[in-house]
Amino acid sequence: MFKPISLLRVIASLVAFLAALATILTLWEPFTPLFNEMVTHILTMNSMLFAGLIFLALLIPFIFFNSKLYFARAKVQNLEMQLSTMSAVLEKSERLRMTDVVTGIPNQEQFFIDLKKIAGAVSYGSPFQLIFIDLVNFGEINKKYGYATGDKIIEYFAQSVQETMRRNESVYKMPFDEKPDDSDLWQRAYRKHTGGDEFLFMIGGSEADAVGFLVRLQSQKMTELTHHIQSEILNSTDWSLSFSAAIIPVYPNDTRDDVFQRAHEGMRIARQPGSTCRVFWASKTNPDDLDEGLKKKIYEDAMQMFGSSLK
Repeated sequence: MFKPISLLRVIASLVAFLAALATILTLWEPFTPLFNEMVTHILTMNSMLFAGLIFLALLIPFIFFNSKLYFARAKVQNLEMQLSTMSAVLEKSERLRMTDVVTGIPNQEQFFIDLKKIAGAVSYGSPFQLIFIDLVNFGEINKKYGYATGDKIIEYFAQSVQETMRRNESVYKMPFDEKPDDSDLWQRAYRKHTGGDEFLFMIGGSEADAVGFLVRLQSQKMTELTHHIQSEILNSTDWSLSFSAAIIPVYPNDTRDDVFQRAHEGMRIARQPGSTCRVFWASKTNPDDLDEGLKKKIYEDAMQMFGSSLK
């Protein structure tokens, strides 16, 4: 009876036949050189094929991972560019948050940050003074000429003073605290005008340095500023630029409430009737009690400029 031959038996028989044929050809002397040459050629071809396969096996992963690395680097560079852009935007946003929109100088928020640093570092050997300045009768400008004109004057004053300040001097703009009329309440709600005629100055040095700053401001800038405001902004001479001011020391660990309380008390004294430009200094130093020298000259000039009612 006929039985099907399995594939395995066919392969085994074929292998056995080829092995027997190779043995016969090897033993057959006339065919031996030809056989050896065929074997050598086959081995050489196989070696080249094997080497090519190894090369491809190494090249393909290299190409694959190199492309992955390229795209990864491109992605990292893109993320770095995005991060740099975001950092620049955040830095600009933070700078704008700390800047008064009308004058372009640091605002009260920046002052609070700087005050905290200064109050933590101030000492007897490294004193700081705070000057609170209020422009006299500035509310009349807003009422007569409007807030837009008032903003121009405030901006011009702030920028002009900031340009002349020294390395140990800083200026800050106080926010508008006047209660608006119903007619311009919408302007205040939208913060078109941050308004105000009050400025803070932080002076690194003694009280005499702070008094000297105000003497310098009064003697070197106020006449020039007044002339420009009258001729270029108001086209009128019915208002002159003048100020009241209070100078107080900054003590270790002072808070904003501490300095504002002392500053407002000093301003209350400085705003007493009888003078349009008066300054209060906390030490109540009298130049008559000082020896001859620069310090005495500074206080004498201050008394002459700001009135003999100073105490």
